[in-house]
Amino acid sequence: MYTYYSLYVLILLLFIIAVYIKNTGDFPFPSHKRAMMQLLIEALQMLSTLSFCAFIYQAMLLQDIKYMKLQKLYQFYINFTIFYFLIMLLFPDFVRKSIPLFVVSRIIIYLISIVFYYHIAKNLHIVFFRYLFFAITALFVTGILAIIDSTVYQETSVYTGFQYLCYGYLLENICFIAAFIYKYFKIDNEIDEVARQHEIQLFNNKIEMQQQLFQQQLVLEQQRNKITADLHDEIGSSLSSLQINSAIANRLIKDNPNEAQRVLGKIEDQSQSIAEKIGDIIWSMKPGKEEFMTISTRIKNFANDILGATTIDYEIKIDTAIDEQIKDIMTRKNVVLITKEAINNAVKYSQASAVVVTFSIEQNTIFLEVKDNGLGFDATQIKGNGIANMQKRVTELKGSFNIFSNASTGTTISVSIPCN
Repeated sequence: MYTYYSLYVLILLLFIIAVYIKNTGDFPFPSHKRAMMQLLIEALQMLSTLSFCAFIYQAMLLQDIKYMKLQKLYQFYINFTIFYFLIMLLFPDFVRKSIPLFVVSRIIIYLISIVFYYHIAKNLHIVFFRYLFFAITALFVTGILAIIDSTVYQETSVYTGFQYLCYGYLLENICFIAAFIYKYFKIDNEIDEVARQHEIQLFNNKIEMQQQLFQQQLVLEQQRNKITADLHDEIGSSLSSLQINSAIANRLIKDNPNEAQRVLGKIEDQSQSIAEKIGDIIWSMKPGKEEFMTISTRIKNFANDILGATTIDYEIKIDTAIDEQIKDIMTRKNVVLITKEAINNAVKYSQASAVVVTFSIEQNTIFLEVKDNGLGFDATQIKGNGIANMQKRVTELKGSFNIFSNASTGTTISVSIPCN
């Protein structure tokens, strides 16, 4: 925009200087020198109007890209100016002497300018456009006066309307300079506003990050509290039972060695159970990409250890996507413990010849199914600790737990859990 305005001012100054030289210098009428000077002035005036139009068009585009719709009109004006210069080169005397050509060319210029003028006038709520509007208005009025003076009063006027054009150029450039000053301070204010908004955004981002950090710390604290409760409920009661059985075995070791041996065996089983529970809790707190740390590997290893020591045919089908998508500590721990409990129940009570464990994840939902072809049971009557524990863990994860069992088809434990 500023480039076009600078070009416009430069051509305008050349035009004014050329008119002044022609009317005050040694250019007698008629003479070849005066004719050439007149053509030069005509060329400069056409170039000044073209650069003026280019400046206004670019100023409008700078304000809003929607004014690209005026591009065809702007291109037409460029082509018209080129065509006018071709006529000037081919028929210089015709251009210099023809009043109709002069009037028609100015009418075309005015009509094109009026279109730009109309779009600016429609948006006077934009302060920058107000300055452009006043500038173009001043040029329109003085331009009309100049045409009248050049045609009607051509014989009596010394400057043939030139003084009116000078007044118009002065007024329009005052308006343009005012527009530039306004634009400068507006841009400066916009830069300050952008900087202020940036500072606000940085502050908001900082607050948001602090909130996220606090939320993460809160979730971590909740998980720690839950793990502490699990240690107290699951490990604490087992340790109490272990302590009681140890005292009983100690009293029976002399009087009843056989009973003491049975109690010691129970102590051994309890110790192994405690070790497994502690191992599961520690494992759940260390999610990682190492193969031995994944959920699928944990479940497969347990199933191979338990089912592999029996005559039961078994199949483990696990979608490895769960290793990447299940990151929450409590979810990791509970889904593994639910699976282990279901497999243990199948081994201990079902008398099955086949067990299938299916673990998948679809649409952010975890699906677990442990199915056997054993004896089956009445799911409404049996309420052992194993089933109760599984139901409790599923409830903690806001999932659903179902048991389907009968004597002909065996037992199916089905679990669905939302994946956070």
